[in-house]
Formats: sequence, C-alpha cells, structure tokens
Amino acid sequence: MTRYSRELPDFLKSLEKEEADNATIRKLFLSVVSKKQKLLEANTEEIPVIFQKHSEEKATITATSLKLDKDTKEIQKLLQNLELKKQMVIEKHMGLLRQEQQVEGDVESYHRENEENSKAVALKKDELSKVIDKMTKAAQLFKKFLGLEFMKTKNDAVLIVFHSVDPHKPDNVFTCELKVVDRKYVVLGTRPDLGDTSDALDKLNSNNNLLSFLVTLRRRCQQLVSASNH
Repeated sequence: MTRYSRELPDFLKSLEKEEADNATIRKLFLSVVSKKQKLLEANTEEIPVIFQKHSEEKATITATSLKLDKDTKEIQKLLQNLELKKQMVIEKHMGLLRQEQQVEGDVESYHRENEENSKAVALKKDELSKVIDKMTKAAQLFKKFLGLEFMKTKNDAVLIVFHSVDPHKPDNVFTCELKVVDRKYVVLGTRPDLGDTSDALDKLNSNNNLLSFLVTLRRRCQQLVSASNH
C-alpha cells in the first residue's frame, strides 16, 4: 500500500468536513442575506411613510411659522396702537393738568379779587358809617336850628326831612333822599319835587360841605312854598 492510498481516506474525510462546514457557512450566509433582504424590504416600505410624515411635519412647521409671523405682525400692530393710545392719554392728561392749573389760577385770582372787593365794600361801608355818624351828630343841631331830621332808609341811604318850612303849614315836611355811591353823593329823589339839584350836588361832591348843601335845599323848599302861596 502506497502512502497516497493511506492518506486518501483522511483527505476524503477532510473534504467531507470542509464540505459540511461550507454548507453551514452557506446556510448562515443565506440566512443573513434573507434577514438583510427582509430588513431592506421593511425599510423600503417605511421610507414613503417617513417621507410623508416628514412632509407633514414640514408643512405643519411652515404653517406654524406663518401663523407666528402673522401673530407677530398683529402684536406689533397692537403695540403700536397701544403706544398711540398711551400718547393720547398722556396728552389728554397734560391738557387736563394745564386746565386744572388754569382753574386753580382762576380760583386764586377770584379769591384775590373777592378779597379786594370785600375790602372795598368794607371801606365803603366804613365811609358810609362815618358819614351817617357825622350826620347823626349834627342831627340834633340841624333839627334845633334848621328844622332838620335824618333817617336811614332800607337801601342804605339817608332821608333828610325839612320841618317848619311853611310858616302857615308847619306840619308840612320836605324830604331829600341822599346816598353815597362810589365815594360820591347822589340824590335819589325829593318830595315834593325841588327841580334840578345837580349844581348843589356838584358843589357838595367838590367841597364836601354838607351844611352848605342843606342850606341850599332848604332855600329851595322855601322858594317853592313862596311860589305856591302866591
């Protein structure tokens, strides 16, 4: 038996084993290829879904972005309107503040004028009171020597009453209503009518000589009596 003959069985066994190993490898290879093929097929089926989903998400993002842009513009517009309204409110507030200051100034001016007027009225009343006091003090003398009587009227005037003018009718009286207006004497009326007393009144306001004025009026009364008796 040759060496080749002895090694042939071992060689055949080796081939058989290698063939078996190759078969196992091919089986594993085919299994891997099959799984890969299935995986590719599965992925291939999911790709359109993924693209569709991606497109939908992209569309959603785009729509959201557009809506955000629109909302942003609207917000900016609202902010501008609010700023305008704020400016208008500020201007209105400033206007009201100026009006308030003006009113306060007018009120203060009114108070000053009212105070001045009150002082002026008080001064006039004081002057009138002094005149009335002066007349009152002289009343007794006038009544005694000139037949005069003084009475205060409701309108803050003085009624001068002349007695004993007509010797035939001593009870008949003649009156003259005299008042101080703006620091000047004014004749409100006479009874009976003594005619124009402006000249005598001008002299009274010029020289402030009340006695002379009363003497002139009494003479007017006597002249009127004399004229009526004739």
